Amino acid sequence: MQPDSVDVELTLPRSAVVPGSGAAAVAVDADLAVGVVQGSDSSQTQWSGLTGPAANVGAGSGSEVTLGVSGRPPTVTAGEGGTVLFTAGTLSLDVTSAPASTSAGTGATPAKAPVPAASTLPAPAEASSAAAGTPSLSASAATSASASPSGTPSATVSAPGSTPGSPPASPPASTPPTGPVTTQVGCTLDPGQQGTIGAVPVVGGGVGRVGQLTVPGVDSHVSTCPPLPTGSLDPRQLPPVPPGALVHTFPEQEECAFAVGWANIGKQGEATAVNDPNQHPTLASLSTVRVVEVLPSKPNPYLELDSLGNLNLPPSQTTFLTFGFMPTSATLAFQSLSPLTVVTTGWSSLKQPSITTISGYQEMTISNVKVNGVPLDVGPDCRTSTPVHLELHGRADSYLPGGGDGLPDYVVTAGGPLYETGFYIPPFTGCGSNGQNYDSLFTAAVSGSDNSLYFEQGPACLPQAHYQCLPEIGLPSLPSATSSKPAITPKARR
Repeated sequence: MQPDSVDVELTLPRSAVVPGSGAAAVAVDADLAVGVVQGSDSSQTQWSGLTGPAANVGAGSGSEVTLGVSGRPPTVTAGEGGTVLFTAGTLSLDVTSAPASTSAGTGATPAKAPVPAASTLPAPAEASSAAAGTPSLSASAATSASASPSGTPSATVSAPGSTPGSPPASPPASTPPTGPVTTQVGCTLDPGQQGTIGAVPVVGGGVGRVGQLTVPGVDSHVSTCPPLPTGSLDPRQLPPVPPGALVHTFPEQEECAFAVGWANIGKQGEATAVNDPNQHPTLASLSTVRVVEVLPSKPNPYLELDSLGNLNLPPSQTTFLTFGFMPTSATLAFQSLSPLTVVTTGWSSLKQPSITTISGYQEMTISNVKVNGVPLDVGPDCRTSTPVHLELHGRADSYLPGGGDGLPDYVVTAGGPLYETGFYIPPFTGCGSNGQNYDSLFTAAVSGSDNSLYFEQGPACLPQAHYQCLPEIGLPSLPSATSSKPAITPKARR
């Protein structure tokens, strides 16, 4: 299906987008994060390259600036019949202002990346030719701006529907810019706002799996890796070295990739996005440091690649029930306590399955808690009483006779799905203030072993090989929050 167009109209205070008094026109480029849902399947995409004509902001144009952008969204392919729902997420703006001396008679709109190309699944269902109309979004933002020493203003925006704060502060006196100045502005929905853009019925029964829904990925705008991980392999996570195996140290080989996904909380029947691709996701870094092998010419050939990894996940927003019925929102954060130990075993050339295990320890913390919309002070140290043990599993076997298990492969360099079932969240401690103790509240709501993790890793960038880094490192879309992938039994550990 191909929506005809998307139109976005914004109203911003003039002081937020005009650096000083000399600008005569502003133009805007926009990227809109969009959620796509069909039945129990969901994904994320981005409508990029939304542009519009320059707006007059010269003397006499008033205290507010109205900006409009539009563009043609990419296609979405569904594998079954049913309604596909589109919802708006974060709106990212590049607002470019031109001084009077350079803007007269131009009205040019800044260049930006084009809207992503269409994506197609094999044997999609027939989609209704009618698009979701021409959806229109309105974002009235309360903004404050201040000029940096370079003269480039920074802006903080509250979302549509929010209550404006105090009047915007006037920028301090500075030398007016002599050329175009670009201000980056972000708009988000208020809690509780649904942001529905439209719904499209899909007719027919496609031959794909139920819930098979494909949308274009989100641009990462990143082409370089973070620093190499430091530390040492965790011997507790390493398989025993087979008799007669050769053990080699490996020169550092820098790799990095995005991994995005979900934490499924069993007690709640809910999923929380982790490293959301639409919320400034972080890169995982990797460096292979050891090779263990029994050569193919020997009995029982064996290959093992051991790597150090590092992943500092950004905080996630989650909602769950406390007391069995009270809606509770919170910020959930993971803090790495050790480098990841990544173990991959299997000779693919000898028709052995390739098994990858990614292990490490994290501390889980909870903050910014609201119960039924009312803030609950849990203090600065609400955390799991013991570290959380992360152990993700991936498997590649499509090259085996019969095609293996028939499920998508995971390979460190190519990416793919990673899973952990029976993910144990320890009891919480340190949750409370002013004599109140809420440890049991969060332990009852979240802790236990009936949890799971499901990640989708994108292709790895290998800078030394100039491989999969340019023009940008691939950022996968959020997968479905649930998966039928069976648990992979880990090999024996030391």
